Amino acid sequence: VDMRGGEIECAEVHSTDKKVIEATGADSGIVYEPLPTDDPQVRRPDITRAREILDWEPSTALEDGLAKTVELSGVDGLVGRAD
Repeated sequence: VDMRGGEIECAEVHSTDKKVIEATGADSGIVYEPLPTDDPQVRRPDITRAREILDWEPSTALEDGLAKTVELSGVDGLVGRAD
């Protein structure tokens, strides 16, 4: 989910996982497994309640949010330490 400009933009998992690896500098691979039969093929979160109750609007691009998460948590906290 890419949250910028007050709108939610859905991102495909395979593009998001590559961005996570890039942001963390991890030496990880991507493993694709079959989806469960009841897995929804399209996800679009409904943030209506967040807007109404919290007066919240998305404002962070995915890349910016990943960079900030890595900055605050550190790579080891996100992907584990390579021993």
